[in-house]
Amino acid sequence: MPNRFHILAVDDEPVQRELISRFLSKQGFEVIAADSAERALELFRQDAFDLVLTDQKMANMSGLSCCKPCTRSTRKRRSS
Repeated sequence: MPNRFHILAVDDEPVQRELISRFLSKQGFEVIAADSAERALELFRQDAFDLVLTDQKMANMSGLSCCKPCTRSTRKRRSS
C-alpha cells in the first residue's frame, strides 16, 4: 500500500480546524492538526509533511510567518 499524503493543518479556530481535518481525512489524506503556529512548528520539527495548510491570521504568529521556518527546514532536509 502506498504512503498516504501527510498534511499538517493549522488553525487557531477549533471549528475550522476540525472541518478541514475531517474533510481531508475523508478524502484519504493523513492529517495532523495544530491549534497554533507555535504548535505547528513543533510538529514540523518532529515529522515530515507533504503539505502545510495554515490560517493566515492567528493570535501570536501569522500563517506566513509559520511557513518561513518550514521552508528553510525542508531545504536543509533535501540537501542532506
